[in-house]
Amino acid sequence: MPLLDEIIGWAGGLRPWQQEALRRIFARAELTQDDIETILRMVREQEREDATTGGARPFTLDDVPGAGSGATVRLVGVSGLDQVNGFPSGRAFDLAPEGMTIFFGHNGAGKSGYARVFKNACNARHRVEVLPDAFGAATPARLPSADFAILVDGTPETARWVQNGPAHLHLSSVSVYDAACANDYIDAEGTPAFQPYGLTHLTRLVLLQRDLQARIGTERNALALDTRQFEPLKGDTEVGRYIAKLGGDSDRAVLARLGTVGDDELRRLEFLKRTLLESDPVPQALALERLATRLDQAQRRAEEVQRWVNDRAIARAKELITTEKTAHLAMQLAQARLQDRDTLNAMELPVTSSPTATLLEGTGAELWQTMYRAAEAFSQQTAYPEHPWGRLRERAKSYAKA
Repeated sequence: MPLLDEIIGWAGGLRPWQQEALRRIFARAELTQDDIETILRMVREQEREDATTGGARPFTLDDVPGAGSGATVRLVGVSGLDQVNGFPSGRAFDLAPEGMTIFFGHNGAGKSGYARVFKNACNARHRVEVLPDAFGAATPARLPSADFAILVDGTPETARWVQNGPAHLHLSSVSVYDAACANDYIDAEGTPAFQPYGLTHLTRLVLLQRDLQARIGTERNALALDTRQFEPLKGDTEVGRYIAKLGGDSDRAVLARLGTVGDDELRRLEFLKRTLLESDPVPQALALERLATRLDQAQRRAEEVQRWVNDRAIARAKELITTEKTAHLAMQLAQARLQDRDTLNAMELPVTSSPTATLLEGTGAELWQTMYRAAEAFSQQTAYPEHPWGRLRERAKSYAKA
């Protein structure tokens, strides 16, 4: 097969994921979704930066169904059938190396079961896995298997087949033909068409790569940064300024901080949601405006009276209270002298709640206090500077008593 040889030689220069894709394309008529996802995962792993592709199995002739050893191989018999449909384990039958062997029987006799064994053992292009006996499954479970007696260039040999195991080189030389395996087909218009085996597989590889490229392109476009979606966030705020310069070199720590919503912000959002969901937000807005006005008025009143309750005002009030107490005590001392009481005893008297409680009748008024202080100053400074204030002579006392 010159074409297959060229394909295998060409595949040796492909990426490992392409060789795996080609291997699966040759093994199956249609790739499953799992096959596509597996190849896509290999593309991501092998095409990323600093990726290694060591250990990948290359695509070889052994992966091509129907490509055998090149020897003349004839089937002689099958024996040791195990876990093949409902056939008893150990069943065997002979095949004519020359001529034709015909299997016949009613529906359910097992004809299609034998055909599936031949297709899987001979690595047919289109095949369905052999199912084990559903009612007599082995414990522990075993894969379907059989032994084939063959003639290789006239020499008897035995080939072992196990489901999903490596294809035997001589058994792969046996061609299995049915309607699904034919590569000579009729198109929709009824025109016969023929393509060499392997050419259609390359077409399928191209289509698969296009599909993978479209998927990766979709993922890449989803990851591409489109700043247009952030236009509403731009503005004269910290977030707006960050969005305006958003790019690949943006600080992610700042982005994480700005993207974190605190408890106060969550409560604010809930409040805004409730406000927007109200059927008529006007009354609520008016009530909030009135509340804001009252709060502003209360703030202004507090600021106005604050000057009376600050530290300086309190200190001044204490100073005035102390001065008033001192003046009241001085008044009591003066009254004591007028009443001829001992000054020391007068100082020990408790300060009364009323400044006029112990005053003589007709004294204590503001005019009287002014005249009293003037007389005190005149006595100490001019009339009797040599005598202490408040000390009356006996004669003066008698006049005062009279």
